[in-house]
Amino acid sequence: MNLMTMTLQLEISDPQDAELMLSLARRLNIPFSQLKQKELTKTEREKAIERIRKFKATAPSSFGDTLEWQIREREDRTLPFNEQK
Repeated sequence: MNLMTMTLQLEISDPQDAELMLSLARRLNIPFSQLKQKELTKTEREKAIERIRKFKATAPSSFGDTLEWQIREREDRTLPFNEQK
């Protein structure tokens, strides 16, 4: 007999929906663990935003120039905004 284990991660924003899913897991005798998401303080949020704003890549993009890539990817089709009215 081959046993398979599957792990699911659900993000449920409605507490009633979350309770319904937990109730179903209990009813079906499915083991589960709850992860509580930490809310950021205003200072932590501001620090994270500042880190993103100041981010500088240390190496060039692994797929090259994005404009060249977009032109190459779209050269075989006409896009609606390319048409002159």
